[in-house]
Amino acid sequence: MIEPVVLSGTPRLVAALLIGILIGMTLVKAGLASRRAILGALQLKNGNAINTMLAALLIGIVLFFAARNSGAVEVHTHTGYFWASILGGALCGVGLLFAGMTPLTAIAALGSGKLQSLLVLAGMALALPVVGSVSDALSKTLYRWDMALNDPPEPELFFAVDNPALYLAGVLIVLIVLVHFTIGDKPQEEK
Repeated sequence: MIEPVVLSGTPRLVAALLIGILIGMTLVKAGLASRRAILGALQLKNGNAINTMLAALLIGIVLFFAARNSGAVEVHTHTGYFWASILGGALCGVGLLFAGMTPLTAIAALGSGKLQSLLVLAGMALALPVVGSVSDALSKTLYRWDMALNDPPEPELFFAVDNPALYLAGVLIVLIVLVHFTIGDKPQEEK
């Protein structure tokens, strides 16, 4: 077991900057820094974008599981609530449909020179105070009648029968194959 990786000060900033640049370059190279590519994925027309997102999830699950089991990262979770999660996911989906970008893809698009992503980032920044005030109102109502979700067990082996990450990884592999053979690789070019 190794000690958790703890960075502070300048090394933490440098590591965050390097990881951000790497992720941004990956998004630009995969074509996900384009509003058209994201909307094509949501309309099930851009298989490249869908497969890239599914593959990133699959790789992230495996790497996080390995890092957690080796002790390189510590897991800190908060109690989740079913209806609050459903509402938050729905609002996030509506925002994605309107903006055509996530915060990460908007920053990657800005880094690749697409200045229209500034409008998306400005809209997201203007929405933050609204989210704060709505969150206060919802926490007084929604959490009162919502059911808390139990923390899942943390299995030691990835290929254990009781590991939800194993089943999620299997579903992601099936989805990647399905998308590859049905939608295919039809990236949409930016005009």
